[in-house]
Amino acid sequence: MLNVFRENIKRLAPILWVVIAVFVLLVFADYQGQGTNEASPYSAAATVAGEPITYNEFEQQYRSLENRLQQMYGEAYTQELAQQMGVPMQAMNTLISQKIVLVEADRMGLEPTEDELRRAILEVPALQDDQGRFIGFEEYRRVLRANRIDEADFERSMREQVLLQKLNDVLAGTVWVSDAEIRREAREQAESASIRWLRLSPADLAEPVTVGDEEVRSYFEEHRADHQVPERRRVAYLNVNPSVIESALEIPAEEVRRYYEEHPEEFTREEQVRAEHILLFVNAERTAEDARARLEEIRRRVEAGESFQAIAQEVSEDEATAARGGDLGYFGRGRMTPQFEEQVFAGQQGELIGPFENQLGPRTGYHLVRVVARQEGGLQGFDEVANRIDVRLKDERARLEAEARASRIAEALADQAALAEQDLREVAEREGVELQITEPFARDEAIPRIGRGTPFADAAFALEPQQAGEPVRIASGWAVPVVLEVIPSRPAELADVEQEVRQTVTDKRRAELVVERLEQARAAIESGTPFGEAVAALGPEPQESGAFTAGGTISGLGRAPAVARAALELEVGEVGGPVSTPAGPVLFEVTAREHFDPATLEETADSIREQLIGEKVGALLQSLVERRRAELEINFSRQFLETFEVAPPQGS
Repeated sequence: MLNVFRENIKRLAPILWVVIAVFVLLVFADYQGQGTNEASPYSAAATVAGEPITYNEFEQQYRSLENRLQQMYGEAYTQELAQQMGVPMQAMNTLISQKIVLVEADRMGLEPTEDELRRAILEVPALQDDQGRFIGFEEYRRVLRANRIDEADFERSMREQVLLQKLNDVLAGTVWVSDAEIRREAREQAESASIRWLRLSPADLAEPVTVGDEEVRSYFEEHRADHQVPERRRVAYLNVNPSVIESALEIPAEEVRRYYEEHPEEFTREEQVRAEHILLFVNAERTAEDARARLEEIRRRVEAGESFQAIAQEVSEDEATAARGGDLGYFGRGRMTPQFEEQVFAGQQGELIGPFENQLGPRTGYHLVRVVARQEGGLQGFDEVANRIDVRLKDERARLEAEARASRIAEALADQAALAEQDLREVAEREGVELQITEPFARDEAIPRIGRGTPFADAAFALEPQQAGEPVRIASGWAVPVVLEVIPSRPAELADVEQEVRQTVTDKRRAELVVERLEQARAAIESGTPFGEAVAALGPEPQESGAFTAGGTISGLGRAPAVARAALELEVGEVGGPVSTPAGPVLFEVTAREHFDPATLEETADSIREQLIGEKVGALLQSLVERRRAELEINFSRQFLETFEVAPPQGS
């Protein structure tokens, strides 16, 4: 790609600034997280056909999705709602779909040419200055390097965008949009309404709701068929714990030394510096001289004994570090701009450096830096790392031995029928492992020391009674399960589910009361009481929606198609609802209406046709993704699943 810029250097000029700014934010966010997150932002949270989805990509998509949901739902968007909606897995599924589409484009033989890639970069509005000229090859590389943006990553991202567009163009050539479809869409886009609305949820009710025992019993009898005590199983398992094995291991000193000598790359540490900084930008209100003078004054204050961190929190314009006193953490060479590193790596621990100038993309800044600590590079001494090697070798050996021992135990028990608890105790004593026996549990219940929805539960419910299963990974190592008892499923009695039923009846009654209150308010409005006055006693304040269409979102309600349809059937001043929504029923009054004018169809037909083609292409892509998802290997890292407490989709 670099030679493409060389060949076109004469007719191109300064660009890249907005895209560079975006990359600076993302890269800096990644850098700041490296010292605190267990996983690197660049390590894989999942893979699709071997292609990684990094934690960096996931975090960006997750934040983007949360922002959209907050805009759609407003204050109704809570962490509880996010959990119900499965936002982390939604974000991950979007990224999986993107990877699948790229894999499909590659399978179809689509490949961007260098000319297409060059044009794509040059046509991005953010990559053009007032004259639309390229900054030049050397400046291009310098800007990327100064902002810690990998040139190959930048161009690979652009290449993927071109590839997706080519696939989109291929699919667009296969779809057809009729005049009737265009007319229907034009009507839906032109028809709009504005409403004044109030949503009432059961939680908004001030009055307590109590239900009697007879009401609970009556509801249970009417819905007895809905309540079943699930099958439960009591399971014994032989727990082969690597930690127990490790505690008995001894690694010979010569083996530790040999590992050290054969793997020097693992113990070679780069030179690192930990620094704090105060950054002031040059801008319309502050010249370079002003910035330097201000930092000179701050330097004198620090030298006089004032807290560097307190001043950084007060004045630094680096939004990412100011709150923590300008702390940049430890960093090696190649992480910051060359100007910054030249100054800081030359400093000694405790030394104040600056003010000095630094070019941060299109912006000029001045830094005052305090070197907090230095960590010299080079091969660490054997004595420094010997204990770490010993722990690693013990851990690896214990894990391998635990897996092998569990397999031997399972193989030895495989042909034995009617295994009893005493048989397993004898095996546990002979093999030096622990025997655990669970309380009866259902398939979807949490198992102490193991968890909910684990492979252990799946294995337990697939086994015949008194037969040993294959080894299963659990938190404490390996488990060889044996089902001791099967308690069959049976129809529930009220005593089994009374708390659940009482809560259901209470929730149902509260929901009915909410609808009653809104219906009373509607009757008052239709009798002449102003909307605001009629709903004043209900609690929440009425809100104004602004204009929306049948397929659009309603401010504060998000996508509420039932409310939109009801509003578009009414005229100004008419009242609708209560209309059910996931967050509670909505009562509304229409405050404005716009109707479709067929005379405008000719003006909008072409743009609507393009829109509908895009939607049909999207549907094709979705169908393609669903089909290929069932065929491609998709794996999730254990850390991703545990951190976000999600289960991978079936078939993944």
